[in-house]
Amino acid sequence: MAKSIRLITWFSCLVILASCSSFESTDTVRDEQGSVVTKPQQLADPGFESSEQVLTKNDVMVQFKQQAQMAQNQGQFDQAEVILTRALRISGDDAELYAQLAGLRVQQGRYDEAEQLALKGLTHADKDSEAYTQLNKLVEQLRAY
Repeated sequence: MAKSIRLITWFSCLVILASCSSFESTDTVRDEQGSVVTKPQQLADPGFESSEQVLTKNDVMVQFKQQAQMAQNQGQFDQAEVILTRALRISGDDAELYAQLAGLRVQQGRYDEAEQLALKGLTHADKDSEAYTQLNKLVEQLRAY
């Protein structure tokens, strides 16, 4: 009798565990490789209304630039560098970011790096943009130095 109860208990636990693993929550889906991926709540629940504002990539870049400028103004060059480097990983074709980081390098006395960043920024800047003018002037000044 004790063996039967133990066997039934064991079997019940096994069934419960098996059933738990076969159900996916409503906020997950499988991607092309079959991996489980968490869906945003609004996709999982069509009636979901979020009070959070969704930021665009441009909004995030503006915030990064402002945070870096504030850190730079306060003399926190290392913090500004971290912010700008992170922003460039997200948006590696933003000429304004290159200009800001090149300016930071000048403040740090790292002139060779500043010139390289300015030259790279020029490759991403529109010729009629303010960033292009700023980067071009910086390169000229650094080469004259």
